[in-house]
Amino acid sequence: MELESRPDANVVSDLEQNQIFQSTYKETRKIKSNKMHANGYLARYPTRKELLSEDYQRKLQQEEALIESFGRLQDRLEAQEVEREAERQEHRRQLEQMNKEREADREALRQAMLMLQAAKQQASVQKVILTTSMFS
Repeated sequence: MELESRPDANVVSDLEQNQIFQSTYKETRKIKSNKMHANGYLARYPTRKELLSEDYQRKLQQEEALIESFGRLQDRLEAQEVEREAERQEHRRQLEQMNKEREADREALRQAMLMLQAAKQQASVQKVILTTSMFS
């Protein structure tokens, strides 16, 4: 209470207090290791409620990370599906182009066959005319 009434009083923070305790403990016990030592009766174990709260918070963070990861995975799958659909469209377009070219080739071949057949018929008609004109 005396410290509260005097604002200019030198108050030691918890961190400084712990450093003082650690150095004093090392000197008293003549310990050379830098291992941190507990403050004995000042140390406090977490309550069941605090442990459960920490566990709950950790599970919430894991769940949020899973949801975020799932969202990214879903976005990636959607992008892949869009890409696949574009590839399918391109493939369909190429097949249609090939079919049109094939049909054009068939039509050209049919026209060539008809012309050949007409020429053959014409040649046979001329042959008949020549043979009949020779005999007449």
